[in-house]
Amino acid sequence: MNITSDAYVTIKEDKTPDTPAVPPKPKEQVGGTHYSSLSIEPIQFIETNEMGYHEGNVVKYVSRWKNKNGLEDLKKAQWYINRLIELNS
Repeated sequence: MNITSDAYVTIKEDKTPDTPAVPPKPKEQVGGTHYSSLSIEPIQFIETNEMGYHEGNVVKYVSRWKNKNGLEDLKKAQWYINRLIELNS
């Protein structure tokens, strides 16, 4: 295929809203390495999305349950979800 100088390419303008940049991973983690295998750590996701305390804890506990406290972490996440439901009912 030959492209001449008279050829034009139309690029559709992206209409998605600006998304904030994800902050870098923390340089150190206190209390273990249970987040080190994740491509985005919970703190990065929570800060980027300006989540509140309850929502942030849900993200934290669900993200680490397989690598830290197992079922106990899922129950903690469930507690925060139930608390959110209670506060917003």
